[in-house]
Amino acid sequence: MKRRDFAAALASAVLGVPRLAEAQTRVPRIVFLWFGSADSAGDTLRGFKAGLREFGYEEGRNLIVDYRYADGSEARLVELAAAAVATRPDLISAFGRATYAVATLTRTIPIVSLSGDPVGLGLAASLSHPGGNVTGMTVQVGHELVGKWLELLVEVLPRARQIGMLRVLSPWGAAQLGMLRAAAERRADAPTIDDFPVHDATEVPSTLEAIKQAKPDALVVDNDVTLVSKAPEIGAVGLPAISGSQAISRMPVCSSATVPAFSTSFAISRAISTTS
Repeated sequence: MKRRDFAAALASAVLGVPRLAEAQTRVPRIVFLWFGSADSAGDTLRGFKAGLREFGYEEGRNLIVDYRYADGSEARLVELAAAAVATRPDLISAFGRATYAVATLTRTIPIVSLSGDPVGLGLAASLSHPGGNVTGMTVQVGHELVGKWLELLVEVLPRARQIGMLRVLSPWGAAQLGMLRAAAERRADAPTIDDFPVHDATEVPSTLEAIKQAKPDALVVDNDVTLVSKAPEIGAVGLPAISGSQAISRMPVCSSATVPAFSTSFAISRAISTTS
């Protein structure tokens, strides 16, 4: 994730919300919505705060930020998303599956997100002209990137024929799995892609044990925050792995076969500046 780029999108969005022009003395309020725990927000939260400071926003002085963490619970995320929309903040900053949860509840509150495939999920008309009320950054999008992950794995491990995918049961995870299998089918060596899904963080230990038993040659790890928060446990499995998550790529066993998250800007402030 390019933290400065995302922070720029966020700050530009705050500056562009028409409601803020109604009263110069009113302090804008942002909801920061995160699926995992507060501890798992890591670099994203630090970049979020640093970027706001760079653009002259200081919490408690000219900005209010309401931090909401679902602690890895899908039910809790749904509750927090509904509560966030009900308070009618000036802007909601959402990440991953939290984006989808909140975007289905409002078409008027501006949402700045870091998410998977916004076009495929119906959150944006296109990356260059998203329309609607959702803008921000996107990661891990498209067959090209998923195919590159597979290419890198096979380059490092030429004899890899069985590759596991550790993912969360979500629209993003399902899309990644489908693209990964399609990329494998296009290859002459046609490696097998085994699916290892989890509903939430409580299922990660047993799923990792299943991966150990299956003994795949390598692992592709979904970028979902549920798995990012379990990076040490994933690294302990001892398999070469690739992921868009920097937290997972920092694990020693993963470092030789990982690439950082690719980010593509889609609509910085134009969509939000036209949303009332």
